[in-house]
Order: sequence, then C-alpha cells, then structure tokens
Amino acid sequence: MPHVAFVTNVLAHYRVPCFGSLAKKLREQIDFFFLTENMSHRGYVISQGGDGLPATWLKGWNWHRPPNDDRHLNDIRPITKGNYDLIILGAWDEPSYFMLWLWAVASRKKVLFWIESTAYDAYNGPHRRVKEYYKRVLLKKAAGCSVPGKRAFEYCSVLGMPESQIFLAPNATDRPYFSSQADRLLPLRGEIRKKLGIEGVTLYSWAVWLRNTKMCLDLSMRLESLQ
Repeated sequence: MPHVAFVTNVLAHYRVPCFGSLAKKLREQIDFFFLTENMSHRGYVISQGGDGLPATWLKGWNWHRPPNDDRHLNDIRPITKGNYDLIILGAWDEPSYFMLWLWAVASRKKVLFWIESTAYDAYNGPHRRVKEYYKRVLLKKAAGCSVPGKRAFEYCSVLGMPESQIFLAPNATDRPYFSSQADRLLPLRGEIRKKLGIEGVTLYSWAVWLRNTKMCLDLSMRLESLQ
C-alpha cells in the first residue's frame, strides 16, 4: 500500500469522522496536513485539536481575502521529507498546493486532487481563461481526481482528466453531531429566534453562500453565546 499525505486547508469538525475512518483503514499509511489551525471567517466549522488524527499543521504565512478563504504559503518540508508515494491536494488555489504539485511532479510522485468545484461556481472574472488553463496544466500531470458529485466529475472531465481517473466519493456529514444539535435546539426554536431578533425571518443555508454571509456568521456567534 502507498504511503499517503493528505493536504487540505483546515480541519473542519464535520470532516473528522470521515478522516478518522480513513486513518483506521490506512493505519500508519496516511498522514493529514493542514495549512492553518484557524480561519477567522470560518471559525464556526473548525475542529479544535486533531481528535486523535495523525495530523500536522504546517508552519507558514497567510493573507486575508474576505469574503473568500485566506491564502497560505507554508513550509512544505514535513511532506517533502516524509517519503510519501501519493500526495492528495485539497484544491488547486493555494500557493502551498502549487509548490507541492511542482515538487511531486519533479520527484515523480503521484498527485491526486480532491475537487469540489464545478463549472457553475468556477471563477468568471477577467482572468478566467488563464485560471482554467492553469487548472488544465495541474490536472495533466495528476494521477486522478476525487469528486463528491456529478457536476464536479463533469468539470474535471472538461478540464482534461480522463473519466477513468475520476473517483466519485460523496461528501459525508457527521450525522450524530447534527442530530444531537437538532434534538437539543428544535424545542427551543421559538425562544432562540426571539432572543436573536429573527422572528419571521427565513434563513437559507448554502443557497446564499453561508460562509460568505455576514448575517449568518453573526447569528452563529450569537447562538453560541446562548448555549
């Protein structure tokens, strides 16, 4: 079995059960690396600590780009010196991912991209052609892509990845966590809405890009204060 380095930006609490299962199945064969321990506008999803995972938080620098995710430039030596056979990169839009891709290609290591993007949410600004070409170059030297659904599958195919090298892995959720939260909070729904001042307000989750919506973030922090 290959020795795997799984690299992504943050450790979200809803990823922990999935990562934990993967670590058990690939015992001593997979290590997780994260670009940062915290991201201010996504603090509500970030797990505190490694939860027993074989995890390393890479040292480095970051710069804020609100309302988008921060960018990171990390010291990648813990990975390049780790004798890994396969590098799984959590996206293609971080400087650290690009450095790891360059190193892997030069070292003849296999690279697999974990991609959730689709053609519908791809960058559509003045440099779109350049960015789409950049993605094609990355995928041309990659061993494959792991995607959560049909649209991401189609997007990677359009960018040049052979369909036989695109692996479908639907997103997992921490069902016990969300179920317990619902059981605890639903009986208090009326009281909570009144305290938060949102009576009569309809809230949409990802339909309005939750992570980029200041109102939802404010409500999340206020809800924590009621717990």
